[in-house]
Amino acid sequence: MSKKTIELEEGWCKISTEGINRIIEFLENDNQSPFLKKDYSALYTVVYDMCTQPRNKNFSQTLYERFGQTLENYIEKYKIPILKQQESALNFLISMSIAWEHYKTMAKWLKHFFQYLDRHHVTQNSLPSLQNVAFTKFQTLVIEDLKDKIVQSFLEILQKDRESEIHQRDAMKEVHSMLLVLDNQIKEESQKLCPAIERNVLQDTYNFYAGKSAAWIGQDSLSDYLKKAEDHLIQENQRCVHVMGEASWKNIQNKYLEIVIKDKIQILLEKETGVLYLLTHEKRADLSRLHKLTVEIKECQLPISLALTKFIKSEGENVIGEKLRKNETSKTESPEDPEFVKNLMNLQLRFKSLLAESFKNDSTYQRAMNFGFEEIVNKRIGKYPFAEILACYADRILKKTNSRMTEAEVEENLSKIIELFEHLEDKQLFAEIFKNQLATRLLNDLSANEDAEKSIISKMKMCCGSNFTSKLEGMNNDLHLAQEILTAYKKMHQNLPIEFSVQVLTNSYWPSFKNQQVQLPKDMQVCMDHFKMFYSHHTQHRKLFWMISKGSIEVSREFNTGRYDFVCSPYQGLTLCLFNENPELSYKDVKTHMGFDDDFCKKVLNIFMNPKHRVLEKLNGDTKKVNEEDSFRINQNFQNPIRRIKLPVPSQEENYEKEKVAEDRNHAIDASIVRIMKMRKSLAHNSLIQEVIMVLQNFRPQIRDIKQRIENLISREFLERDKNDSTKYNYLA
Repeated sequence: MSKKTIELEEGWCKISTEGINRIIEFLENDNQSPFLKKDYSALYTVVYDMCTQPRNKNFSQTLYERFGQTLENYIEKYKIPILKQQESALNFLISMSIAWEHYKTMAKWLKHFFQYLDRHHVTQNSLPSLQNVAFTKFQTLVIEDLKDKIVQSFLEILQKDRESEIHQRDAMKEVHSMLLVLDNQIKEESQKLCPAIERNVLQDTYNFYAGKSAAWIGQDSLSDYLKKAEDHLIQENQRCVHVMGEASWKNIQNKYLEIVIKDKIQILLEKETGVLYLLTHEKRADLSRLHKLTVEIKECQLPISLALTKFIKSEGENVIGEKLRKNETSKTESPEDPEFVKNLMNLQLRFKSLLAESFKNDSTYQRAMNFGFEEIVNKRIGKYPFAEILACYADRILKKTNSRMTEAEVEENLSKIIELFEHLEDKQLFAEIFKNQLATRLLNDLSANEDAEKSIISKMKMCCGSNFTSKLEGMNNDLHLAQEILTAYKKMHQNLPIEFSVQVLTNSYWPSFKNQQVQLPKDMQVCMDHFKMFYSHHTQHRKLFWMISKGSIEVSREFNTGRYDFVCSPYQGLTLCLFNENPELSYKDVKTHMGFDDDFCKKVLNIFMNPKHRVLEKLNGDTKKVNEEDSFRINQNFQNPIRRIKLPVPSQEENYEKEKVAEDRNHAIDASIVRIMKMRKSLAHNSLIQEVIMVLQNFRPQIRDIKQRIENLISREFLERDKNDSTKYNYLA
């Protein structure tokens, strides 16, 4: 039995009466839900039947058209009149939101009834989907007609929200969400309304805060200005994210910061209560606020970082000024100044803390701090460069005399030393001094802790590379090898006339030492000869050179007050032994027998005349410093509460040899020039100078020194001047 054919108007009447009219009644008069499941199924079946009837009675296209017309009629009859009669911006946005919600509900139910069209007729005929038809009708009939009023109302409510007159963000949010949905259906960017709203919001933001910020800057300190700027930025963020979504925030934030911060930054920083005031008074919360507000504005970071560098330099100059005043007061100057180094360490610690807390360790301000400290530590501070002062402080920390510090405190100090060391332009000078001091500590058993020695060398290695520390590591390793050799030697020679120890060192690792040629006691010479034979037997291709100056000796003597043992340098011990055969000796006798120069001879004798350990006395009873007319004898009444006394060692060298440092630098410059030219083959003078400076990280060579080394390499035929361009050099293979 065939189904009954449904005529167009018959079917449409049923759809209108039992479907469309009931939806409108529900929407406009707040009736209960319009459909039960059976009602919906009945209407779907009517549409299905009308679309599947034979071709001359198939009403698919007509129903498709009437779907759109129904939505159009609904908008024109029920929504447009209400929207047009709204005079206030708020009521208009609320009405627009309600109209959109009603319209979506209307379209949703109609789509349910007509969904058979979407599945077949739309697909088969490449027509816009029912949803697209619905959105297009609303866009055309509502948005296009009222778009100016939509934008104007949106901006008006946003402005009132900013001014705290009314808070109706939900109405703005719902309208904006509606526009986003509709914009997604539009291909032409210029036809979309959300971008238009955003452009207007950006301009209004600029205009609003131009006035606000002008008022703030005239009456507020920088601290108060920043607090207001931060508070309003938070409010803008909350408003924007709630109303327009995260996607719009970036542009609004940038516009806000442009007028409030970027355009005002120079005036703000130069205020009496500006950035230098914040730094001087440690206003960390305000500095943190300043950083947060400028973190994405490069134009603002430069003046702030320059101010930070300037302030750090000023604080450093205060520390240096205090040291210079101290030097003037004491009328003496020494590279040993732990208080000065500690003051600089505390200054660095203070600014590291400030950077972490207020600037979140931002690399821009990290560089600013580094520039400031580089300026401080590379100044010549009185007679001594800071590299030497810092090396002497490191020596003090690493010596046994520094027994009050725990291992953790020593490690903390070493880290702080390296932090200052990293700012040195002349790292090579520090290394040269450190090497000499390390030699003294190792050879005289003055190192407090082998791990601490390795730790600071490891830190320097991380900073400057393995080439920089290879000799320092070699010195440490030498001591372990020397102990093994000594142990083997003592097993073979157990009946020596005196207690005798030797440390065999690799010449290329260690600094060069001054070595006075002296007549050694017979017992010492016998032991040395024995060791030389032993060492030659075990290592035939190496040659021994004896460095008496860096050894130590222990001598004993009976005084009226009893027996005392003296631990001292070989030169001191041998000087005392002269008085075994000659009870009285003149200054000239000592100098001649020992082969000392005047300066070193006075240093040795002055130690013996020191009140703390006056082993010698002058014949004339004078206790002042030694001069060349004096004569000496043993002080038989010598007394000391300690029976084993360690005498201070007279120094023969400065902390470093200036000639040796200059020679090493020349080699480094030569090597850099040759490496660069070997790779480049040909290079202009200025380019070569710049590349050499870039390559040499451990010290900053003077341009005149580089020029001299270029001339030297030309004379040695490593380079030549270009025949056609005198400002250019060629590498000679």
